[in-house]
Amino acid sequence: MKRFLTRKELKVKRKEMIYMVIGIAVILSLYYIFTREKKPVAETPIVSVMPASQQNVQIFGEYVGRIRAQQFVEVRARVEGFLEQMLFEEGTSVKRNQVLFVINQDQYRAKADKVRAQLKKDQATLHFLCISAVMIYMN
Repeated sequence: MKRFLTRKELKVKRKEMIYMVIGIAVILSLYYIFTREKKPVAETPIVSVMPASQQNVQIFGEYVGRIRAQQFVEVRARVEGFLEQMLFEEGTSVKRNQVLFVINQDQYRAKADKVRAQLKKDQATLHFLCISAVMIYMN
């Protein structure tokens, strides 16, 4: 049994090793070339063509937008009640001091009548007290 190789045997073994590495590299390169995915070829688009013609067309545009009023007014009721009528249409112009709503007046008439009655009662009491004071003063 030999332990060491001679120089000639080493050169032969080295050459065999180099040829074997080159052979493996060639085999791997050929394998990669034949098995890789090929890039898809771009298809030419199909385009339809029409001859140009001259004709009258209606010009219009569609736009997305918002419309804002020049002035905004916040309407608040000074009194409570049920609405009977709305005397304007939404979006129309209104003038200053124009009546916009009619509110049910039954409860307000009742309150006004009650206050008028109280006023007359107080006036009668005042008149009675004045007369009583004059009578007491005279006696």
